[in-house]
Amino acid sequence: MEKKRAGRPLLLILAVMIVVIAYSMWTSTSSDSQAGSVTSEQQLAQVLQEIHQVGQVTVYFHYGELVGEEQFMLSNYFRSAGGEAGITGVLIVAEGASNPAIKQLLKDSVSSVMQLPQHRIVIVPMQKKEDKS
Repeated sequence: MEKKRAGRPLLLILAVMIVVIAYSMWTSTSSDSQAGSVTSEQQLAQVLQEIHQVGQVTVYFHYGELVGEEQFMLSNYFRSAGGEAGITGVLIVAEGASNPAIKQLLKDSVSSVMQLPQHRIVIVPMQKKEDKS
């Protein structure tokens, strides 16, 4: 009987700890969904839109494996901490991309921030609303 009573406080403490951890995880995920969690693509697009004459921006990340010699040389840059395939390319659609100087500025900026070689960054002009058919 003494052994059963001695184990009860430990079981109670363990149960309380599990409830606290579960509650903290639930509140952090619910606050993220309420705040409208922003993806990395959206964050990068918001920053790029702040650049003079860039205009509206949409960003798309490409995730995948690199092949051949490039995979060996650059594997540390493109792998996430979990060892999964990381970002291997970026497509940026921007209103100001029809201007070659703005296009190069975007490419330089994204290359530096994302630690991607420039040949893995594609920047194209955004179609104007009146051009849509």
